[in-house]
Amino acid sequence: MASLRTLVFFAAKDSLEDPDPVRNAFSFALTAAKSGLPAEVRLAGGALQALHQEKVPAGVKGDRLRKALLDATAAGLRVTL
Repeated sequence: MASLRTLVFFAAKDSLEDPDPVRNAFSFALTAAKSGLPAEVRLAGGALQALHQEKVPAGVKGDRLRKALLDATAAGLRVTL
């Protein structure tokens, strides 16, 4: 019997301090999902701040994080806390 495995991309770093780890988790999970692999993003600690888009810092890094969140939402990517 085949077992189903899910790729889990985890981020816990405060996204207000540095949004890159959260953005990377979303980008990697989205790439995996588009390739047909089951994937999800798990957020903990300060990384949860990314879910409050109004708190995401302005600038290039913040814009990239917002785009990754929107792309993941549009693709129906699973996010767990």
